[in-house]
This record gives sequence, C-alpha cells and structure tokens, in this order.
Amino acid sequence: MTFDHERRAQVFARLRQRQILDEAALSPTERLQRAEELLALAWSLHGPPPEEPWSLLAARRAKRNR
Repeated sequence: MTFDHERRAQVFARLRQRQILDEAALSPTERLQRAEELLALAWSLHGPPPEEPWSLLAARRAKRNR
C-alpha cells in the first residue's frame, strides 16, 4: 500500500471506532430513533422493501419468541 492508502485506512479505522463508541453511548430510545431515521433514509433512496422478506422475518421472530 502507498502512504496515502495507509493513511486513509488509518483515518477510516479511527472514524469507525469513534462511531462505534458514540453509538454505544446512546440510550436505547436514541438507538431506536437513529435506526428509524436510517431506515427512512434508505426507503427514500431505494423505495420500501418488498413485503415478503419482512413477513418472513416477522414469522421467524414470532416462532423464536414463543
């Protein structure tokens, strides 16, 4: 790797570590709000997902939580 690539990798690693620590400091309510915001952003960019995967996921959760 060249110096630029090594430096860039180090910077991104530090930013990711900081992001992980910031997220760990959030309360459960703040984490849920952040997840909802990210989901809304993804839906605005790509449209909502098809229903089938969500229904399969819900069925798995229901089965697991019995």
